[in-house]
Order: sequence, then structure tokens, then C-alpha cells
Amino acid sequence: SIELLRKRMVGLVVPTAVTKVFKDQCMLSFDTPHSPAGLYLNLRTFYGFGEQYLQLDYERTNSGLYLHQKWEKKEKSKAEEKVPDKVALGVEGGFEVGPSYDLIKTHHLYLLPEKLSIPYPNLQLPEMVIQVVDAVIAHEGSSKQTQVAWEEDAYKPSAFATNLIQLPGDPVLPDPKTWRDQATGEGGENLWLNLSDGYIGGGRRQMNAEGEWVGSGSALEHYEQTGRKYPLAVKLGTISARGADVYSYAENDMVVDPLLEQHLAHWGIHMAQMQKSTKSMAEMNIDLNMKFEYNKLFNGEVALVPKTGAGYIGIENLGATCYMNSVLQCLFTLPEVQVRYVRSADQIFRTAPEYDSDLPSQMAKLGVALASDRYQEPAKEEDPNAVYVAPYTFKQLVGRGHPEFSSDRQQDAVEYFQHLLELIHRDDRVNGSRLTGVALPQLFRFETETRIECLGSHKVKYHSAKHLLLDLPIPLEMATNATEAQEYQKAKKQKLDTPPVLYRVPFQACFQQFAAPEIVADFFSSATQAKGEARREVRLKTFPKYLVVQMRKFFVDTDWSCAKMEVDLAQVPLELDLEWLRSRGKQPGEELLDPTTDKAGIEASPSIVACVVSMGFSENAGKRAALAVKNTNPEDAVNWVLSHMEDANLNDPINTLATGDTPSTDPQLVASLTALGFTVEQASIALRECNHTVERAAEWLFSHMDDMDAACAQATQHAPTSASVNDGKGVYSLVGFITHLGKNTSCGHYVCHLLKDGQWVLFNDRKVAVAADPPMGLAYAYLYARHE
Repeated sequence: SIELLRKRMVGLVVPTAVTKVFKDQCMLSFDTPHSPAGLYLNLRTFYGFGEQYLQLDYERTNSGLYLHQKWEKKEKSKAEEKVPDKVALGVEGGFEVGPSYDLIKTHHLYLLPEKLSIPYPNLQLPEMVIQVVDAVIAHEGSSKQTQVAWEEDAYKPSAFATNLIQLPGDPVLPDPKTWRDQATGEGGENLWLNLSDGYIGGGRRQMNAEGEWVGSGSALEHYEQTGRKYPLAVKLGTISARGADVYSYAENDMVVDPLLEQHLAHWGIHMAQMQKSTKSMAEMNIDLNMKFEYNKLFNGEVALVPKTGAGYIGIENLGATCYMNSVLQCLFTLPEVQVRYVRSADQIFRTAPEYDSDLPSQMAKLGVALASDRYQEPAKEEDPNAVYVAPYTFKQLVGRGHPEFSSDRQQDAVEYFQHLLELIHRDDRVNGSRLTGVALPQLFRFETETRIECLGSHKVKYHSAKHLLLDLPIPLEMATNATEAQEYQKAKKQKLDTPPVLYRVPFQACFQQFAAPEIVADFFSSATQAKGEARREVRLKTFPKYLVVQMRKFFVDTDWSCAKMEVDLAQVPLELDLEWLRSRGKQPGEELLDPTTDKAGIEASPSIVACVVSMGFSENAGKRAALAVKNTNPEDAVNWVLSHMEDANLNDPINTLATGDTPSTDPQLVASLTALGFTVEQASIALRECNHTVERAAEWLFSHMDDMDAACAQATQHAPTSASVNDGKGVYSLVGFITHLGKNTSCGHYVCHLLKDGQWVLFNDRKVAVAADPPMGLAYAYLYARHE
């Protein structure tokens, strides 16, 4: 066997720290060294393969030398587990994120086609082989996930600590038994000492880990009654030599008091002599986290029933990737996606150039895993009900070159959906011949028709535009409980303790608002040769196979911060008839505006531009925003700017074009690419392919260095398949929806619900469960399927 091994040493190279070594997961499946058959690593390409795809790799590479890794778990004893003492993950004293088991790792060299296995380590092996194998074993692995280190936000020093007023008063006895709420006379654990006047009051009402409500709120009332002059309070019982909990009523947050020892000494309390006698706020949060059952989130006190098996596989959160997981679960539930990537997976794998950079292969890999029961056997000791896969390579490939989706920050699920379809559209130009069925963008793409009527001449113009989703406004003024919701918002701003009230806006009202005519000011009419008012209406020209409806929940608040509407849509329909929204085109008797001289939509509204500029953005950014939202209103323009702040050309000058025309290529962007050695034609094509984003255009050019002429030729072909639209009757059934939990798109959490086999199923990252009463009114985006 050693002699056979020597014949396979040709081409071996010792991997370095920068070498990609895919030793943690199969390139074509989600088999790992933990799998029953282990993982085989090709020692020439450093690609890992499960047993199912080992022969395929050998046939493609003729490289018959592999490192076989097989890992088995040995449970740790309970005595080794530590109790956390702070709200944290992956840091000292916090919740442990490491495994609760030891790994027993075995390695063998495996030779094909002989199917010979040689135990490793083995001193009889050639030195070169030993160096390669040792380097592989020591390598981190290209898909190794960085340990998540999360901790609650660090408290900031209070602005009131340095010059804090402290009045004369009696010292506070150090014995906790003597502490009493001065408003109620009761003792307890939730007592706060005002550092300015020595008043002891009860903290705000809150629920502890046992479900009991504690706190009278008298400390806050005292702050209000004393004219808000004494803002800092310390929680009695948390004081020790290490510090204490300090809250600032003026700053409405937990804070750090750098002079806490001095301020406590004023009241006769010496930190070094105090012993902590009650739980800090962080420890109370720990209790709630340890007792929290996420399965009860959507169904109140009714625990959700776990669901596993083919079509019910979860996706691991790889670091704030719940937005990605929700979108992928929605996509792979569609039969057309199954046909395109899952049923033709073998052909896709056999024709892939490089697995880690081949989008069809990574789509097929994920699709096969989600649609099969191969990973039915639970392998996660921390949650036996969860069966899931971890698409490291997919995330890295789709996010490559994108400033946001390549990061570990939370993102907008709808923006990710659009980004993914754009990548697929571009990739189909090169790899479409390897795939079967309908191109994904074609399933979602539809056309709208905008009718603009000059109110001075009553002449009209029509404009068509393609979209991947329907963005709907939410008219809060049409809420059935508008008065109650507005009263709650007022109470919330006054920090009053009142039950939350969400706006109940009828779902149909959002469509009515979308379809309602609007008046456009500063419209330049070719008929009157002057600016005046025009009436604008939008209708759907075609109805796609699948309609994604995005609810415009996010907005810019009065303090110019991003916020989310507190709304629960009413009467979300399972069946949706939108034929009433179909456009009619030019009607008999209508006279068209002259398209050669009409400037409708060319000039950005000066008032909208001024509003954007007043927020600190450039004039060019304001113009781009106004044109992007078709001069509708300043709020939409500001929202557009905030969601496009990463665009490289946001502040660049723009060419004013008739609405709907293909944007001309910015000479400055072309110049930045020709400086890299590309021709003007190549740079222009790349910019058009990448939505005029110079970074992504550069990536497109470098990725086609070997087939530049063919790629440019394909890109310039007219009417590519994936750019076409599919029309049918505008009657739909609800397939699923994505819900966002949190204050805005940069934080929070995404989950999705899908209707499968007649029942609603919740997909929450790795967890999948039946949901008897899904919260359809809270959704951020809906997925509807057209009736055939």
C-alpha cells in the first residue's frame, strides 16, 4: 500500500494559512467528519467530499489520494458545565457556545480506485505526505465559523455623573433588611437609591424569571415629582467592590458612574465593605434567557410541535444570517426551483468548473439537502428537535464583493432576495445551458404601467417598467383602530406603562393606496411647454408566476432615525384577486404627449432634493433619490437614500434620462475600470450588467478574464431568457411570508412561515415547527403563487 501511495504523490503541495482547505464540509452535500461515513479530503485540490460524491471527484480529477476524517463525540460530564454570571455568549463568564462533548478524531489515508485505507499517523509514510497531512489537520479550514462573541451593549458613562448634585441627608444603613420603598413601605429586591437626595424607591414594574411582577415604579415617580433634577439612581443590593447597577432616568438607560464610590460614600455606603445581596439587571436577564422558550413566541403559551424530514430541514444561522435563511426557505419550497436545481443536481455537479465558486452547484447542494431526509438524524446535542444544514460556502459565494451581504451584520431580507436574483440572472448568461426548467428571475419578474395625464392639456403618456416585487404603502390613517393606536403612541413617548396597541390596517387598503391616483407637481409638459400638475396612476401590466409583496413598514422618524411601523395588518387573504389592478393601455380618444420632447420624470423635484440635502446628503444623492421614487414625496426619497448609502455612485453626477430608458454609462465609472486595463466596451458592458456599481463591475470583469469575449457577447444579446416576463390571470394563493422582529432592518430577527401539505410551518433558522395560528398580519413580505 505504501508503494501505491508513492505513485499518487505527484502534485502534492503543503497547504499554507492562506490556502483554502475545505475539510469541514462536503463540496456537494452537507456531510462532515461527524457524518457516519466521515469526510474525504482530496490532498491535491483540498476539496472535501462525502462518501456519496467520492467516486465523482475521482473521475473528474484522477487524484486517488484522500485524507479520510471521522469524528465521534464523547459527552462531557455535567460537573464540567459552568453557570453563567453575565449576559454574554462566547466570553468569560457568559453562556458557553462551545460543544458539551469531546471529539475523538481518527484519520486514515484513502487510496482510489483500490479502496485501500492506511491508518494515520504512520511513520512509514513518505515525509512529503506527512507534511501535507499534518498541515491539513492543523489548518483552520476555509469554512470554519468564527465563534460568535456577543454581549449586551456596554454601558456608557453618564453625562450627569461628573457634576452630580448631592444634597445633605442621613446615611443609608448597610443592612438590606432595613431598606424600604419610601412610597409603599415594602422591602424587596427591586429598590433603587437616588444618588442626589437619598430617596429609596421601587424600580419599574417588570417580570422576573418566575413570572412574578415586581417593582412599584416610585423611584421614577420621585424623579418626575422633583422636577427631573436628580437623574441617577443605584440599585441597592447590587453594590459590591466590583461596582453596582446605575440607571439614568434622564438618559433612559443603564449607565456607568465613574465617581460611584465617591457618590455612595456621601450616603455612608462604602463599596469595599458591601456584599452583593440581590441580582443585577444583567443576572435577571440571564434568568429570563435561561427560562425562555422560543417555541412559545408565536403561539402564546402553546408550545410549537417540531417538524423534521424532507422539506422540513432548518438552516443554521451563520452569524446574523436569518434574513438569508428565510429567503432561501421560501425559494426552495417552489416546484420550479426544485426542477431547476434539485432534479438536475447530478448534471450540475458533473459540469461544474470549480465547486466553491459555481453558483448552480451551491444552489443544487442546498436544494438537495432541504428536499431530502438525508440529514433527518438529529446530530446536535443542544437541540435534539432541530435538523439543519450550514451553507457556509453558499453564503460566502453570494456575498462575495458585496459590502453588506459579505459581512456578519443583519440585513434586509427583501434586498437580499433581489441581490440573489440579480446574481442568478447574471450567472444564467454563462451557465444557463447547464440548467433545466425556468430561470428564477422569470418566475418573479412582472411589468407595471404608469399613466401620467397632464392636467393642463389632458394629454397622456404611458411608461412600462420591470420589477421583481410589489412594494406597498401602509396607510395608517385607514387603520380600524387609529384613535387607540395614536393614544398608545403618545403614551409611549411619555414613557407611560400602557399595553401596546398596534395599528390594524386592512390588507386591501394597502392595495387601494397603491392604486390611488396622485398629483405630481412641477411636471414639464411637452403639450403646454411649461411646468404644471399631472395625475399619475400605476397599474400592473403583467402578473408573474410568483408575486412577492413587500410591505413598506420601515420609515424615517421625526428625529431622522430609521424606524418600523407598529402595525398588524387585518384580513390578510389566503386568496388574492388582483385583476382589478390590470392596466388597460392607451384608450380610444386619448392623445399622447410628444415622447421626443417630454421631460416627465427627467428632472428631480427641487423640494425633494432640498429635503434630502437638509439631512446632510449631497445634491447628487438627492437627485438620484427623487428620480428613483419618481418625485413622489420626500419621505420615500429619504428612505431610498438610507437604503442605498453603500452604493459607490450615490454621490456621482447623473445623466437625466426619460423615465424607463436604459441609463447611459457614467464616463467617470468607465474611466475607473479602463484604468485597470479593460477596454471602454468591456467596462460599459460590465457596468450595465452590475447595475452601474463599479465594485461589482470590476468583480464581473476579473471573473471573466478567461472568457471575456464570450461573456461580453452573451451580455449584449437582446432579450435574454431570464429578463422576460411571464403573464397570467392575476389570481393568487398565499404560499408563505417573512416576518421581521425588531426596531429596524439593521437589527432584530427574521423568520418565515410556509404553507406545506395543508398546514402552516414556522422556519426559524435551525428550528422547524408546525404553527397552528401564524401571525400573518405582522409579515414584512408575502409570497403569493398564481392560479394556473
